[in-house]
Amino acid sequence: DPEKFGNKVWMGSDSIIFAKFIKKHLENKYYSKAIEIGSGTGVIIIASSKFAKLCKAIDYNNRAVQYTKFNVKINKISNIETSYSNLFENVEGTFDLILVNPWFIDLEKGGLEEAPEVMKGLEHYLSKDGLCLMLLNSYIKQGRDTAYDYLKNFVKSTKYDLSLYTMGYNIETSRSKEYQKYGVDYCVLYNVIIKKNGKGTIKRYEASLLRKIRDFTFINAYRITKKWF
Repeated sequence: DPEKFGNKVWMGSDSIIFAKFIKKHLENKYYSKAIEIGSGTGVIIIASSKFAKLCKAIDYNNRAVQYTKFNVKINKISNIETSYSNLFENVEGTFDLILVNPWFIDLEKGGLEEAPEVMKGLEHYLSKDGLCLMLLNSYIKQGRDTAYDYLKNFVKSTKYDLSLYTMGYNIETSRSKEYQKYGVDYCVLYNVIIKKNGKGTIKRYEASLLRKIRDFTFINAYRITKKWF
């Protein structure tokens, strides 16, 4: 958000994880129109461009728009249009593929800052048989998975089918004071597949056993260390 963070543009390991997931899931698939909500540096829409005839990339940070345009140009991608928009504000028409990595900065909201607005927008901007791929952090509070609980309630009023793939668990050590303030135990990273024309189901797929052991070993070790020091 430019109002909170100036012109900083995020590029982190989560973007790489999401790009790999997209390339794996979209293999042998092809779409007419794709759009990324919040393109940042452009890494996701560039990785996805070979799976769609026409791609649009939007962001509400003007510097991010310029970054995306620059990276599209140096990668010589010809089917990506980039422009400014606050979520769906300046978007017209429908798309059969929507990509989104929404903000999850506000721990008080448990990872649900932009995600609810994106989900509402799918009704108007995702085509009937369209697909939305989303990267989502959920912050666990007193054992409650905030994002999963929200999505579970969402599908009750729609015919969307949701599949949540757990990518891992973590504690953001640099935000430990915020974790304590808002009662956050740890966070979980999901890759979410949303199918509009479904039966109103939600499925959650767990991370591998080795991944869970590794992640919770770190989480518990960090908690013990914090108590000692």
